Amino acid sequence: MPDKIITTDRALRAIQRKLESAELAHLRSYIEQQQAKIEDLQERLQVADDNAEYWRESWFEIAESIAAETGSAIGLTVDGQVGVVDRNEAA
Repeated sequence: MPDKIITTDRALRAIQRKLESAELAHLRSYIEQQQAKIEDLQERLQVADDNAEYWRESWFEIAESIAAETGSAIGLTVDGQVGVVDRNEAA
């Protein structure tokens, strides 16, 4: 933002005040727009987080159901691979 020019001319001061007022109005409008975008993104993030939690819980329910029906447990190996472990062998 350029330095303010101070003038004693009344007409120039009036124009300067109008320009400053317009600049502030523009900045306030821009801030309101950005705030609306932020709020929208926060809502979308919450929906995505809720969906991720739903699928995580669903995964655990399915894994527990399979384990109960088959006696096998689904999990991750040390190297990050999905594996099936026979509960009877693990005991």
